[in-house]
Amino acid sequence: MFQCAYRDPYLLYTDNLLETPDDSSSLIHINEAHEIIYCVSGSLTANIEGVRYTVMPGDLLLIRDAEMHITAPETLPTQFHHIKFSPYYFNFFDTENRICRPFSEHPFGIGNLVPGSRLNRPLIENCFANIRGTRDAYMRRVAVFGTLMMILSDVNQCYDYDRSHHVDTRSAVLQEIITYINSHLDEDLNPDKIASRLYISRSQLDRIFKQNIGFTLWKYITFKRLIRARHLLHAGIANNEVARLCGFGDYSTFYKVYTKVWGRPPRAAQPNETTDPLLKQFYKFDDTASIIDATDELEGLFQRMKRLQLE
Repeated sequence: MFQCAYRDPYLLYTDNLLETPDDSSSLIHINEAHEIIYCVSGSLTANIEGVRYTVMPGDLLLIRDAEMHITAPETLPTQFHHIKFSPYYFNFFDTENRICRPFSEHPFGIGNLVPGSRLNRPLIENCFANIRGTRDAYMRRVAVFGTLMMILSDVNQCYDYDRSHHVDTRSAVLQEIITYINSHLDEDLNPDKIASRLYISRSQLDRIFKQNIGFTLWKYITFKRLIRARHLLHAGIANNEVARLCGFGDYSTFYKVYTKVWGRPPRAAQPNETTDPLLKQFYKFDDTASIIDATDELEGLFQRMKRLQLE
């Protein structure tokens, strides 16, 4: 259940308290947004690109855009804060692209957990308490934005960029599968060809992927392509060219899959006179911003979050 929440087209914040099994179903996510999860009490489990994490009170989980992940409470009750924000959110003043380095510079599934022992926990918790004290959408956006800035500033001071310090628990075969797919999204990723290239059988490929990632190989490939497509569309690349660059083969297939998952046609993601998806200028506060009512809009928000799960 949401205790406090805010949303607009580029920023989503929720303060979550999960007390019963009905509250705590696992959510499969892949987004074009960066995410932060801060555990307050209880504990969470996360499977990010096949790497499993346990998130304890005070720990911070960083999830970059296009990272496939499944999160669920490990114990009940569990409370955690969750912020999702556009990867372009700080473009208007962060000209060196340093604020989001802990997201953009970690490999998929590696280095996602920042232990609470490294963080300024009193600062972070005071920031979240300040959000709860706001009573209108305008000031809540200010509070969420300020909290996000403080957290990212703290993380940038303590984040360990040395990859050798982050343990990759995945098998060598799974690492190779994931690396190959993410490096060849514009090519023919027929599962039989992938299996042959990696010298394993198709059944082995499917089993390794399903057991470790949590869903099918083809769903993973499709979502990765769709996230890449979103970024290219936001940059103003023509729809037909986006379909080609993302490996869909033809525009008709791309259009059908894209519309099914995102709920709108590809052209809706293109920049225009009223839409600036790359946030070259910081967006104005308008009626798209709202404080989410935990009782009336909870189900609707969950449905929007689950929309990115292919049937």
